[in-house]
Amino acid sequence: MASAADAGLVRLDSLGLGLDVTEGCRAVGTKGEAVPGLWVAGPLARGHLGELMGIPEVTAHAELVAARLARAIAEAEPVEADA
Repeated sequence: MASAADAGLVRLDSLGLGLDVTEGCRAVGTKGEAVPGLWVAGPLARGHLGELMGIPEVTAHAELVAARLARAIAEAEPVEADA
C-alpha cells in the first residue's frame, strides 16, 4: 500500500478508515481523481460504504465491484497487437 500511495495511486479516505473511492468504487489517487483501472473492494472501502460486518457483506461488495470491472472491460475498445 505504501508503494501505491508513493506512486499517487491511492490515498486515505477522509475518515482514515481505508482508501478513498469514488461512487463507482474506483480508487482515488493523491491528486483527487479516479485512477483508471483500479477498483477497491471490501474492507478497504469502508470509509465510503460503512463497516462491512461479515463475509456476506464483503462478498456482496466484491461481486458489485467485479460486475463493474467486467462491464468496464466489455465496454473498452480492443487493443490491437503490434504487427
